[in-house]
Amino acid sequence: MGEGGKRLYVGNLYPEVTQDELKERFNKFGSVSGVEIKHKKDIDGRPTQTFGFIDMVMTDANLNNCITTLSNTKWKGYMLRIQQAKESFMSRLARERAEKEKSASGAPYDPLSLVKSKQEAEGIESKPEKKIVSKHLGGDRSESDAEDQLLLEITQGWVNEHLERMTTGAATILPPRSPNHSSLSAAPTTIHSA
Repeated sequence: MGEGGKRLYVGNLYPEVTQDELKERFNKFGSVSGVEIKHKKDIDGRPTQTFGFIDMVMTDANLNNCITTLSNTKWKGYMLRIQQAKESFMSRLARERAEKEKSASGAPYDPLSLVKSKQEAEGIESKPEKKIVSKHLGGDRSESDAEDQLLLEITQGWVNEHLERMTTGAATILPPRSPNHSSLSAAPTTIHSA
């Protein structure tokens, strides 16, 4: 197999580790192109765990050699854990954009069209876009929002009306009826108060 960009996860590093130390330690297995050091901290801000990601150009054989040689070895009092990591999100995003722009032959990059085409290829039905029917201070309202608001107003009025009746004695409660929401219609219920 040929050389390629690999990403390694290096766990359980000592807290004061530097990028230069990691480059020096891993350079014998390939060309180090980038190092990220991360610190997990406790509530008081003290580092509790230090780990890193190393981007390298190396062959698959050197990758396996690196992992078997350095993993589970002690370095400055800490037992290293090394494994191959996934490509970083930002690197993958930049690579995908470059590939898309190259293949689009002049068409601008549109991430929404990528999502829609992926959903179509996988057979996922996309939700229909909401049609804006009115503008409000709290945001635009669509047709389905307007229907939900109407149903809420009908239900609140019905509840308030029948709560008043219940305090005076027997009340027959009829569920709200709406031409758009026939599933709410049911038989009346009689409540007797003691």
